[in-house]
Amino acid sequence: MLKFKFINRLKRNWISIIFALFLFTFLILFAYKVTLATSSLSNNQQETIDYLNYNREISLNYTSAEISHLQDVQVLMNNVDYTLYLSLLICTLILTLQRRKKEKFRRSLLYGGVITIVFTFLILVISLISFTSAFNFFHRIFFPQGNWLFSFNSLLIQTFSLKFFIDISIRIFLITIFGGIVFIILSRLIKR
Repeated sequence: MLKFKFINRLKRNWISIIFALFLFTFLILFAYKVTLATSSLSNNQQETIDYLNYNREISLNYTSAEISHLQDVQVLMNNVDYTLYLSLLICTLILTLQRRKKEKFRRSLLYGGVITIVFTFLILVISLISFTSAFNFFHRIFFPQGNWLFSFNSLLIQTFSLKFFIDISIRIFLITIFGGIVFIILSRLIKR
C-alpha cells in the first residue's frame, strides 16, 4: 500500500520533480560560471581561461598533451554553456506553465530548492571525504580518453593546482546551496 502511495505521489508531482532536477543543474552550472568569472586568477590562469572561453591565442609553453587536454576542456565548457541555457529554458517553461496553479508552482520551487541542497550537500560530503578521488572520478567520466594525467611539475598542474580546484569547488557548492535556500524561501512566500 505504501509503495502505491509513493508511486501515485510521483505521478502527481512529476513536473515538479523534473523542474527540481533541471533547477539543480542550472544552479550548479550557474554557480560554476559565477565562480570562474569572479575568481582572482593569476596571469597564467587568466590566459588559459581566456583561451578556453574565447579561443584566444595562448602564449604559455604548454606541451602538446596539455593543449590536447585543454581542447577537451574547451569542448566540455561549451557543453556546460548549452546545458546551462537548456536547463534555464526548461525551468522557465515549467514555471510559466504552472504560474496559474499556485500550489504546483509553489511545490516546484520547494522541490527545486530541497533537491538542490540535498544533491549539492551529497557532492560536498563526497568531496570532503576525498577530494582527490572525487576529482579523479570527474575526470574519468568527462575525459575517458585519459589525457588528463600530468606530472606534478607540468605547467598545467603548476597553473591549476589541486588547491585551485578545491577553492573553486567550495565556492560553487556554497553558491548552489544559497540558490537552493532562495527557492525554498520563495516557495514559503508564495504559500502565504
